[in-house]
Amino acid sequence: MKFTTYYSNLIKANGVPHLNVKQHAHLMNIIVLEAGMAQLEKLKCEGQSHVNKTKTLYDLENKLQHLTQKESPEAIMRSRIEQSQ
Repeated sequence: MKFTTYYSNLIKANGVPHLNVKQHAHLMNIIVLEAGMAQLEKLKCEGQSHVNKTKTLYDLENKLQHLTQKESPEAIMRSRIEQSQ
């Protein structure tokens, strides 16, 4: 949960960044995907349930990569803050 951890630490250190609605929604989507993946990873599954879990994790990872464009949390926040100024 690298994006969630980074964003949490950023808020604690600097306060909430001033972002527009679209930028804020984008960050929340990333955080929600990470949280969903973390919860799925904790589930103990066997058989078909394990196959479904693996496929769902794969789909969520692809969505996360699409949202982040494989950028680091720092780069994403820097670009969002620069766009809002």
